[in-house]
Parts: sequence; structure tokens; C-alpha cells
Amino acid sequence: MTNGPVFLEAFFKYQVRLLTTGDAGFSGPFYYHFLVVLIGCFPASLFIFHSFKKDKTDEPGHEDFRLIMMILMFVVLIIFSIVKTKIVHYSSMTYYPLTFLAAFTAYKLINGKVERIGFIKYSTAIIGVFIGLLLSALSLIGIFKEDIIPYVQDEFVRANLLADSVWFGFEPLIGALLIFVSLYGVYLLNKKQFAKAFVLLYGGTALTLSLMLPLILPQIENYVQGAPVEFYKSLRGKDVYVKSVGFRSYADIYYSDKKKINSASGIGIKHKDIEDFLINGDISKPAYLVTKINEREKWTKIPNLEVMFEKNGFIFMRRRK
Repeated sequence: MTNGPVFLEAFFKYQVRLLTTGDAGFSGPFYYHFLVVLIGCFPASLFIFHSFKKDKTDEPGHEDFRLIMMILMFVVLIIFSIVKTKIVHYSSMTYYPLTFLAAFTAYKLINGKVERIGFIKYSTAIIGVFIGLLLSALSLIGIFKEDIIPYVQDEFVRANLLADSVWFGFEPLIGALLIFVSLYGVYLLNKKQFAKAFVLLYGGTALTLSLMLPLILPQIENYVQGAPVEFYKSLRGKDVYVKSVGFRSYADIYYSDKKKINSASGIGIKHKDIEDFLINGDISKPAYLVTKINEREKWTKIPNLEVMFEKNGFIFMRRRK
């Protein structure tokens, strides 16, 4: 009633764009969200399969809720598998039904209602070892990056690895912890010590994440976008234009605390025209652009732009006065 149909029209067009295109550069295969849920919700994702089969011994309330949770989980997975735009959190609605179904299986195991769990045991061991090795490998690359850099062919990745980082040396043990938890958890499942197995698997996974988030993830983040984030933060509170070009990122919006007046909508132009405006438009304040070094040929030859500096795979430019 206040704004007319403009918002509804834009909302509808946006949903159609998400459905039919890999919007904002985010696309992937049909099975993308199945992998996200399988790996990202480990080990709960592996215990859901026994809950799919109807059990005559289930109480009526349990059976109804189990069916509702299955419907919810598969509706979300199927819809966002069809949607062309693939972003990790799009399938986050599955986390609740998935963990319920996993808990339902755990309940049945502990109470002796499920006997054969060969698939669960083997897949827990395989995926747990895979994720553990991946975490350890990432840590080792960071710790021994000086020895690895000469063998890296990609110029951008090589420059990323030159970023300053702080490794204590014990980070590979975090991955080793998950490997131990997975294998010993499978051993307990084999011994039918289900309660202990669940405490170990879920507690060990939580501990692994609690160690990975503050110790490994910040270093990886520093490699892949530490330099631009530092630059954006230096512009916080300043009345300037700032934009990442040649690659998709929201970091320039978030870390610079960009005000609406310095965005495309605030300027009064379409989003697709913002780059041309910052390069060739009649601007009344400084404009800064950030791109990757593999986009050097395209952006550094523009007469209206001058390179300020390069750092860790990124080029920082500003509009000439």
C-alpha cells in the first residue's frame, strides 16, 4: 500500500533469477547440496538412513514426526538442487530435520531396535578420515608454505601464500584428532557400545570444530582475502567509494561499513553500471577499486585508474583526480 508493486515485482524477478541462473557467480552441479549436507553435517548425516524405513514398533507420535522431518528435509534438498544458484546456507533448513532423524536412529540403536549398521560404520570411517586429512593438509601447507610456493604454478595462489600468517606447528593434530575420533567411534559401534560411540563421535567432532575455527580458519581467511579486508577496514568511516571488480565479493560492503549513499542505489544508478560510474562518471569523492592480479591486463590499462599497490594477489587502485 505504501510503495505499490515495486517491491513484489523486484522480489519475484530476484527469485526467478536465483532459480534460472547461477546468480552472483554462485553455481554448481545438481548434487551440490547433497554433498554440503553429507560432509558439513558429519557425522549426523550418516545416521539418518536407518530412520527412512517405517518401523511397526515406533509410537504413533514418533512415526508422524519422523515422516514430517523426512518431507521437510527432502523438499529443501530437492528445491535447492533444482535452483541454479548454489550457496552453502541455502540448504540450512535441512539441519533440523537431519539431526532429528540422526537422533532417532541413535535412540533405536541404543534401545536395540536396529541391528545392521555396516554402511554407517564404513562411511563414518571414510568421511572422518577424509575430513581429518584435509584439515591436516591445509595446516601443513600453511606451516611449510616457503617450501611449497616454488612448486605452485598459479600466480594468484602463489601470491596468496605470501601473506603473513601465524602457525604454532601443532595444527595438523586437529585433523589427526578427527581421524582418531572417527576410527575409535567406529570401533565402539562394532562393539555395540552405542552410547559411548555417540558421545565420542559428536563430542570429538565438536572439539575438532572448536579448535579449527580459531586456529586454522583465520589463517586460511588471511591467505584468501586478508589483504583486501585490511584495506577495506582502513576506509571505514571515510566518505569514499570502494568496490571489488573482476570477482564477486561482499567484503568491500561489510568491512568498509559502506553507506547507502556510496552504493549504486544511493547514487541512483543500476548495480550493473556502478563500475563504469566509478571509472568514468562525474564523482565528487575518492573512488577505490580492488581486483585480483590475474585481472591485471584488464584493469591496470584503464587511463582513469592508477595502481596504488599490490599485495598478496590483489591490486589496489584509485580513480585519478
